[in-house]
Amino acid sequence: MTMIRPQVALLSLALLPTAIGCATAPPPAPSNVTMNCQYPVLSPMPETKESQTKGGVGVTVAITPFQCAQQVRKTYTQKPPTVSEKMLNPHAHGHTQTTSTPYLQVVPERLKVTVRVSNQLSRVFRGAGTVIQFQIAGKTYASKQEDFAEFTNVIIPPRGEQLVELYGPPVESLPPQANIGIFLYDVVTKTDVAGNITEKQNFEWFYNYSMQTKQEMGQVQIVEN
Repeated sequence: MTMIRPQVALLSLALLPTAIGCATAPPPAPSNVTMNCQYPVLSPMPETKESQTKGGVGVTVAITPFQCAQQVRKTYTQKPPTVSEKMLNPHAHGHTQTTSTPYLQVVPERLKVTVRVSNQLSRVFRGAGTVIQFQIAGKTYASKQEDFAEFTNVIIPPRGEQLVELYGPPVESLPPQANIGIFLYDVVTKTDVAGNITEKQNFEWFYNYSMQTKQEMGQVQIVEN
C-alpha cells in the first residue's frame, strides 16, 4: 500500500485554494454598442414673434431645446455557483451578474415651453380663464388641465412678471416632420371697476420642426457580484 507523507498532503491542501482561484473565469470584457437617438429641432416660422405684447400684457415663449442624453439600463441575472465555488463552499448560492447597457434618450421627454408673462396693466393679471392649445400638423393635441396649471393659476401684480411652464405632447407621439402651433386664447387684458372683463386678447406662435439623428458609441459593462 502506498503511503502519503503528511508533508505532501498538507502542501496539496495549501495549494488547493490557489488552483481553484485560478479556475474561476474572469469577468467578461466590455463590448461596444452603437447608440442612436432621434430628436426634434424646432425653429420659429417667419411670421412668429416669440415676444408679443397686446393690451398691456407681454408674453414671451421659449421652447426648451431637445437633446440626447446618455442613460444606463441595468439587467440582473442570477448565476449558479461554479464547481470551484462549490468545492470551496458547499453552501454557496452563486452570484449575480449585472449588465449595464448605455443608451441615448431624448430630454425633455415632451414639449416644454417656458412662458414669461409681464403685467403692464394697472390691475392684477390673472391667468384664469385662458384657453391654451397645442396643434401638431394642424391637429389639436388632447392636453390635460395639469399641463397648463401654472399659467391658469398665475396671479401677477401690476408691473410684475412671472415665469410659468406649459407642457405639450411627448416626443414619441410626434410625426417625423410637421408644424407646431401654440395658442393662448381669451387672455384677459382689461376689466372695469367692478372687475368685469371688458377686453381679451389671443396670442399665437408657430414653429417648424424636423427630426435629427444622433449616434454615439458606448460600452456594455458586465460585473459579477
